[in-house]
Order: sequence, then C-alpha cells, then structure tokens
Amino acid sequence: MDPDPKEIAHDIQAQLAIIVSLCDHLSHAELGVDAAADVGRLRANAQRVVDGVHTLAAVQTSTPRRRGQVRPVDLAASAWSVAADLRLIASRRGQRLVTSADPGSAVLGDADALRSALTNLVTNAMRAAPDGGVIRCTVRRRRDRVCVAVADDGPGIAPEQRAIVLRAYERGADADQADGGMGLGLAIVQRIIDEHRGRLTIGSAAEGGALVTFDLPAISRRARAAGAAVR
Repeated sequence: MDPDPKEIAHDIQAQLAIIVSLCDHLSHAELGVDAAADVGRLRANAQRVVDGVHTLAAVQTSTPRRRGQVRPVDLAASAWSVAADLRLIASRRGQRLVTSADPGSAVLGDADALRSALTNLVTNAMRAAPDGGVIRCTVRRRRDRVCVAVADDGPGIAPEQRAIVLRAYERGADADQADGGMGLGLAIVQRIIDEHRGRLTIGSAAEGGALVTFDLPAISRRARAAGAAVR
C-alpha cells in the first residue's frame, strides 16, 4: 500500500516541531554571531520541510493548495542564500559547493516554493556526491528564460531511471537507502516547476554525475521594479 501523504506530513510535522522548539529556546541563549545565525537557518529550514511536504500532500489528495504570494523572485539571490544555508553541511564532508548566478535573473512566482525547489536540488546533489566531491549550482538569464542547473560528481541517474525518480516515493534503482530520504525531493521540485509554467529535465553532468535543470519565464527589469514598488 502506498504511504498516505497526510500521515507522512503529520509525522514530519511532529518531529520537526521539536526541532523548531529547541531552536526557539537556543535563540535566547548567549551564542556567538555565527552560532546564532546557524540556529536561525536550522529553524527556517525545518519549517520549510514541513511546508514542502504539506504542499505535496495537498496536491496529491486534490486539496486546493493555498498559493504563496506571487511576486518577482530573484533566483540568483535565492541560489546564494541556499548555498549559505548548506555550505557548513557540505564542508563537513569536504564537499565544494560552487555557486554562479547572473544578476537580473528574476521570475514571477512563489518565493518560498522556488527556494524549496532549489534547496531540494542542491541537497539531493550533496547526497549523491562523494566525500570531497563538487556540487555546482548555476543560474543563467537566457533571453526570456531563467535557467537553473544543479550538477554533481556522483554516480548520476541512468536514462531509464530519470522519469521514475520524478514520482513521489520513488528513489530509483541506484538510490542509497541508508540516507533516510523518502523520494519526495524531486517530486516536490517537479510540482513546483510545473505550477510556475517551467520545464524540468534530468541529464548527465560534465562532472560525471547528475545534471538537473529547470527554466522559467523571465520577467523584465521594468516589471520587477514595478512589483517592488507595489509591495
């Protein structure tokens, strides 16, 4: 029997509520600047996991999802922010997280959802890459599209497995079952990109591992400025 998305969301919410509570407690402690920043990132990411799983559960059970505020989103800034959140985790495995982003890479959408998509792609790449490996995230503005690519130097995803890993709870034949993942990450990303009228593809990276890319309609600098003025 397939897992019930609502039950999974409830279980994850219960566990992460403990983490969020502990982070709130630690925020009142006397911490150094770096430690306090890490606690803040930990709390924010714990909440994003809850929100992401609830999003997938709502879609799969045909419950209308309350959409986030649609506004101009700078994917370059989002990529740098995600890299800052994950750099410490990568460094503990000796991994290099390389980020390159074009300025002016703005799209119209749900900022939280798009950040969730980026976070999922980079964390998936970090799991796949070996100790001492490289994860590369690039954001490029190409005429009327913004293209995001996440590559790693892990084992890659075989062509016959690429459609499978985009389904919820499917992890592919070569997935490491010991890493604790439920096969939700890429399914969440696919849903988010579909909702933003984007395209997602999986290929082979120059580094030898997987290359996951998506592109979204870009907005003009004038439209971005108008959106900021409205806010």
